[in-house]
Amino acid sequence: MMTTDTQPADWKRLGLDGLAFFGRISASISHELKNFLAIFNEQAGILADMALLAERGGELHIERLKTLAGSMQAQVKRADVVLVHMNAFAHSVDTPEANVDAAGVAALVLALSRRLAVCKGVALTISEPGVSLPVRTSPFFLQNLLFLLLWRAVEGADASKSVRVSVAPGQSAVLVRFEGMTQAAVSAPADDREIGLLAMLGAELRRDPEGALILVLPEQPVASAWC
Repeated sequence: MMTTDTQPADWKRLGLDGLAFFGRISASISHELKNFLAIFNEQAGILADMALLAERGGELHIERLKTLAGSMQAQVKRADVVLVHMNAFAHSVDTPEANVDAAGVAALVLALSRRLAVCKGVALTISEPGVSLPVRTSPFFLQNLLFLLLWRAVEGADASKSVRVSVAPGQSAVLVRFEGMTQAAVSAPADDREIGLLAMLGAELRRDPEGALILVLPEQPVASAWC
């Protein structure tokens, strides 16, 4: 038998918690970008050493230069992916309500959270449906709720240390399933932040007896959820 959590939203609390969420993700992104800059700086130092050696008549190792250039290009591509995710996250506050692809939003939240999860020794994977699953919702607050549920799973991860997320269509809804956590983490009642966001989005949180949390997102928001 599945259980659910619902309660009215506290708008002031939602706003303050939303700012905290935005700050946490932004800080994580900035740390990741600083790591890229540190790598670029180290590689620039190697190039400077190679140039100095060549100026003094030393041999210029072309293959080493090619390897270094390839490494730098790979880092640029990785940094670009992070910036693309950062851009999408930042623009999620542009409109309070919009039509979004729930699977795409879930994938973005996982990408933004991966570094934080790695610091906890937990791997994140997502199984996407391969088709668009549109919902009308608040893009930013949906990300906030997905992050809270994902982080509950990370902190309550079972021995596999692997949290698995899947997104699938339901009856006039989209189902986001979180697996890989202990039964205690699944059974724990929703906290005030989760309850407020569930109410705001007109969503529902279910517990699967097999050991999973299931977020039920309506394709269209309940009118009262936005009032």
